[in-house]
Amino acid sequence: MWYEAPPVLPPNPADRIDRREEELFTIIPRKRTTTFDMRRAIRLMCDSGTFFEIGPLWGTDQIVGFVRFNGYPMGVLASDCRHANGGALTADGCDKLRRHLDLCDLFHLPLLNLIDNPGFAVASSTRSPARSAKALSG
Repeated sequence: MWYEAPPVLPPNPADRIDRREEELFTIIPRKRTTTFDMRRAIRLMCDSGTFFEIGPLWGTDQIVGFVRFNGYPMGVLASDCRHANGGALTADGCDKLRRHLDLCDLFHLPLLNLIDNPGFAVASSTRSPARSAKALSG
């Protein structure tokens, strides 16, 4: 099967490839129950100014979007540990992840998956996160 690779942008000369973000050494706290800013961590890792979040107003326990590394595009998935449920997967969060995975697969984009997930959020709603999680696996 033939497909066209996504466009690669020339790296920004002001954003050096050997840039070292010292904040990455301390952004994740030693205490496991302490939260941190996952969006900030993503911005520190990728090319400067390239993080584009998709759907920040729904499935808010999960963060999805696009980034560039040295000009190469890729998808990003992450749990938002600052969410009220600590980043546990909800039904909407699972749907958000599934849709983004499908989109990245469609355009043959590699994925950066940042995992800080306590598990599934259990609720008495009619939509079970387990059903949505099953959709993630196939």
